[in-house]
Amino acid sequence: MSRPTELINSVFADKYSVFADKPGTEEFTRYLSRFNDESDRGAVMIAASMMDDLLRRKIIADLEPVRQAKLLFDGLSAPLGSLSAKMLMAYTLGLIDERMFKELRTIQKIRNRFAHDIHVDFKDDSIKDLCGNLTFMNDPEKKLPARNRFDLSSVTTILLLSTKPAEPGAGLKIPTNEGKV
Repeated sequence: MSRPTELINSVFADKYSVFADKPGTEEFTRYLSRFNDESDRGAVMIAASMMDDLLRRKIIADLEPVRQAKLLFDGLSAPLGSLSAKMLMAYTLGLIDERMFKELRTIQKIRNRFAHDIHVDFKDDSIKDLCGNLTFMNDPEKKLPARNRFDLSSVTTILLLSTKPAEPGAGLKIPTNEGKV
């Protein structure tokens, strides 16, 4: 199972069928087809970009509908211009829970390594260590290769962010399945 979609389909077949009719599923499917064709670096960058966009939408949905709200996200000095700022804002607003926040922080660290080091890949010890901290999959003994751990975690994160409603005060809570995906 080298292709991300094959791995993801095998893991998600039963567990996320509950999301099939939710808003955002079509967008998630488009993302997944793009993600499937990417290199390691491309997959990391696309996943982080998608998470950034989804967090932005969740935050905007929680704000008063004023024209100036876009200034929080756009421009050189935009206070919510970075993924880090969006994650923190979404967490403090209760739009994501602590587990999601920690997963996003780890993915962000992986993204930063890939963005700033042209020689890094999933075989790098620091990336393996970071991927070992990802929790959105059932791999307690950490037997999955780093790329597979990243794929499963990032796809789970994006699926949850894209299928949960972006309603004011909705608060994204991660469904638990007693340690399973």
